Amino acid sequence: MVILITHFISKTKFLIKKLLAKCLTIIGFKLYKPSYRSWICHRIHPLLLDEKILQNQLIKRPLYKLPATILCNPYVYTHWIPYWCGRLHDYRLDEYLRHELKYGDTVIDVGSHVGQVTVLSACLVGEEGHVYSFEANKELANTIEQHCDKQGLRQVIVYPIGLGSREGKETFYINQRHLANSTFSPIVVQTKQKGSFLKTDKVIIQPGDSIFTPDKFSGRVFLKIDVEGYELETLKGLAKTLTYIDHAVIEVTPEWIKGNIGVALLFSFMHNHDFVAYNLNENGQIGARLNLESIKQQTNVLFIRKN
Repeated sequence: MVILITHFISKTKFLIKKLLAKCLTIIGFKLYKPSYRSWICHRIHPLLLDEKILQNQLIKRPLYKLPATILCNPYVYTHWIPYWCGRLHDYRLDEYLRHELKYGDTVIDVGSHVGQVTVLSACLVGEEGHVYSFEANKELANTIEQHCDKQGLRQVIVYPIGLGSREGKETFYINQRHLANSTFSPIVVQTKQKGSFLKTDKVIIQPGDSIFTPDKFSGRVFLKIDVEGYELETLKGLAKTLTYIDHAVIEVTPEWIKGNIGVALLFSFMHNHDFVAYNLNENGQIGARLNLESIKQQTNVLFIRKN
């Protein structure tokens, strides 16, 4: 009797989870407020982390209101909202790109990870636009390239290299638990769980200036950098290319770049190349101007070229 009751309870829980998953699939795309998306995904999603319900691997999921799919792993925290809602984890960046990128524009995506920003950008800039995707993890770079090819996104070119200030090879620390946290920066390895970085690889590093020429750009040019503490080295190698950049979003994490000193160096570098730092509002609109003192934690900083 006890065995039957236990089996019944287990079966009921499984069916409830399946029903919740189906409901989220429908509801997720109808949640127009970021707070609603966050609440649903973070309250209900953890209950569904059962491999009989959700597979622990990259899965194709539709983009919100766009004819393409992105890759998501439902067991990766930053993929929960993309998985159910078809939008980026950073809703401010998602709204900004959807509002600012136009047909024929150019996007440089440095630190593409699984290519969510790459695919979103490719849909927004269209066939006449250009998307240059850089991912130092060769396996992920290959995955992005295949995923884009299968969807006919010919405007995407994937580079399986890192961007730095010089040409050569650098040690790339691969985070086995969360590949998006892989890095060239030893500081990040020291500040995060060291047990996560059990694998390293020697990866080709190349300055972006040795790749980009004016004929590679069309429309407005947008730069996104998410390289886990290696931002300044990446920017130094893009010094000449920055002349053609109109706007950029750079993930800045003080603890990974020696605190206020690193933030000051990054802001100074962008200021010297005629960029002004702004906050991104919740609706993706340009917010107030930022100063380096306001960067206390990980922040996506919007840089816009001075008129």
